[in-house]
Amino acid sequence: MYISTGNSRMEKRWNNVEMELDEFIERISHTIRTAETVEQYMKMTKAKQDAIKDVGGFVGGRLKGGRRKKDCVEYRTIITLDIDHAVPGVIEQIEMLYNYRCFIYSTHKHTPENPRLRLVIILSRP
Repeated sequence: MYISTGNSRMEKRWNNVEMELDEFIERISHTIRTAETVEQYMKMTKAKQDAIKDVGGFVGGRLKGGRRKKDCVEYRTIITLDIDHAVPGVIEQIEMLYNYRCFIYSTHKHTPENPRLRLVIILSRP
């Protein structure tokens, strides 16, 4: 599978990387913890929050020339969907209703009172 990685959302050129699914899962399984508390983070401006959580990222596919722009996506091998208002049992519902390989992790703004999750769906072909 192909993904494109960058050290910051502002990077001009992202790296197209071919890797096995297990390697991808291993890479994103390690949470990067930041120093502030959830309460401090939630009181910050959106710009400050964006800067704090900008610790690198991935696009689930190959980018033409390594450019992270809508018209430069050659193809996708992964789809990511944000679930900003997750309800109790959403993970079980996804497991029960859909027959595809996927996983879920919490985002930087996730709290038990306001669950925010990211659903990562692995495509069978680009």
